[in-house]
Amino acid sequence: MRLFPPSEGRRCPPVHALSPTDPRQVGRYRLEARLGGGGMGEVFLGRSPGGRAVAVKVIRPELARDPEFRRRFAAEVEAARRVGGFHTAQIVAADPHADPPWLVTAYISGPSLAEVLAGHGALPERSLVALGAGLAEALEAVHAAGIVHRDLKPSNILLLDDGPRVIDFGIARALDATALTRPGAAPGTPGFMAPEQIARGEVETAADVFALGMVLCHAAGVRPFGEGATHALLYRVVHEEPRLDGVPEALRDVLRACLAKRPEDRPTPGDLLDRFAGADPGDGWLPDGPIREMVTLRDTPPPPSQSQPQATPAPEWARFTGIKAKLAAGILFDLLCLPVALFILVGAVASMGDEGSSVLTLGIILLLGAGSLWLGRDAYLRLRALSRPYELFIGTNGIRLRYGGQDTGYGWWEIRRVALRRSGGHLALAVLPAPEVPRPRYRNPVFRPYLERAGVDDEPWIVLSRLADLHTGREPLEQALSRYAGRRWSPER
Repeated sequence: MRLFPPSEGRRCPPVHALSPTDPRQVGRYRLEARLGGGGMGEVFLGRSPGGRAVAVKVIRPELARDPEFRRRFAAEVEAARRVGGFHTAQIVAADPHADPPWLVTAYISGPSLAEVLAGHGALPERSLVALGAGLAEALEAVHAAGIVHRDLKPSNILLLDDGPRVIDFGIARALDATALTRPGAAPGTPGFMAPEQIARGEVETAADVFALGMVLCHAAGVRPFGEGATHALLYRVVHEEPRLDGVPEALRDVLRACLAKRPEDRPTPGDLLDRFAGADPGDGWLPDGPIREMVTLRDTPPPPSQSQPQATPAPEWARFTGIKAKLAAGILFDLLCLPVALFILVGAVASMGDEGSSVLTLGIILLLGAGSLWLGRDAYLRLRALSRPYELFIGTNGIRLRYGGQDTGYGWWEIRRVALRRSGGHLALAVLPAPEVPRPRYRNPVFRPYLERAGVDDEPWIVLSRLADLHTGREPLEQALSRYAGRRWSPER
């Protein structure tokens, strides 16, 4: 059930009714709809006590359990409150100490730059210049508050008829050095990360300027370092020069400066404002036609009428339950091996007092002891995960999998394609995320869903669930995908 009908020529981002598991109230803010989600949490459309529309971000529980994340989140929210400027989304309220933490910003009704580019292609030169000026002004305000955005990308830029708005500034830093961050992984989105961010994990204001240059290149329909596998893309960003063929000639010099390898060689946001002097992101900054209609026809969903009875909404999802068979096999293996290891361990300990016992025997005892502890811990974690629900939801919001106390998923706006694919000899549900969508992070692989790269067509498909793990046949799953995924759904080849 959409909260407002789509207009002709308009491609709105998903705004859907709340699911039964979504919260209805966060702090003083009443939640009305789901706007989307990302690596840090879910975003909802809410209303202030006075009736004003706001965007409410609720942090994921697994992040909220990390004390270091909470500390950084509180510090970044405090700094972000100082950010002013016309081209940013102002923070209205936050509670870093709530369970889970949450953040409220002004609601911006425009679509993201990522949606506009996906739906209608590259922007013309005049729009690119106005976009660059607006982003430079936003970064100048963010940096003046002592913040580095760290994750500037098309999905974090919303478009209105009077210019762009930058969202999520500075909050990405809270993810650094948490227990959920993969060792050696640099914060940021591949394709928009600066060379020093990739190579050394250094993220200063110059990294935001590099990201601004990449955003403008993407908006021009150009990939200056090509596409393909993430590791190859990151290598080219660090070691190769950008290819700017296809970028309007008037913008090539400024974009080449933004994409300089050395941070000190890049212009500041103030320098960029001077170079973009004369750009006026007024009512005509976007081209006439579908793009302009997509932005200008977008309205804030009206508050629900209290005087009219609410119709019972149609189901917004299909639910499939299951059990991870591979996990059960692992438990059986652990339970078979553990008694054997303990039996040998007891025998080795008993022989320590015999004549001729050696350092080798002691080493065997230590090895068996460590192995027994590992098997016991692994069996416990698997049993704990197996005792919790395994649920797959396919609906108007996207695809979600709950398993082992964890929750992961993708909104349809984050998915390029979804299919049933052969992986490791099994038919499985797999998604191909958009290039800028980060991969899920998990504290322990035992708890995570069946998430791994499925090397299909040399593209980074992610397997969500094997069909063998679901208590359903193939046909109901395909019917749900056909109903909810639209053109993203492609049957097995």
